[in-house]
Amino acid sequence: MRAARPVLAAAVVGVAVALGAGDAPATRPAASAQAVPPALPRIAEAYLQQRAAMLTTSPLALEESLALLQITPELAGRARADLTALRAKGGRYAGDGGGYTGVRAEAEITGADVGPDTATLRVTEYTRLSRPGVPWPEELALPHTMTFTRGTDGNWLLARDTVDPGEGLPATTMVTDPVAG
Repeated sequence: MRAARPVLAAAVVGVAVALGAGDAPATRPAASAQAVPPALPRIAEAYLQQRAAMLTTSPLALEESLALLQITPELAGRARADLTALRAKGGRYAGDGGGYTGVRAEAEITGADVGPDTATLRVTEYTRLSRPGVPWPEELALPHTMTFTRGTDGNWLLARDTVDPGEGLPATTMVTDPVAG
């Protein structure tokens, strides 16, 4: 069972968790009567995946990572700063014991408000980070509110990501304390 608050947990029972797609629960539809455009969960998950991937020992180059994101120009500056800081954080982890070598981020849609040109999704990020020689991953669950806008070309873009970390330690995929934006 997954918690609604951020969680750092280690798998027990001696079962190694592979980071393949077979382990991942399917992204569920929104808990609302409104239809969520299929692009929105994909955009959300790709954004979360790129953020988490910057913590690994072999992240993409910053420009490559940014190019994979479907975000507004207004969010691009914050995304650049966050990805840069997460890459530096991953480098510190590598120096402190090998760092993370694998990552899998998923987005579970828990609610949605969809209009013709804007949409707000309530998303729970589930991320697993693996380290060499450790048979279980570090796991976290973190609630986000993501706002999307439709671009002039008709495609959806992520415009805002606000994190609600709840109580406890900041999640590994957060740069510092959460900032609305």
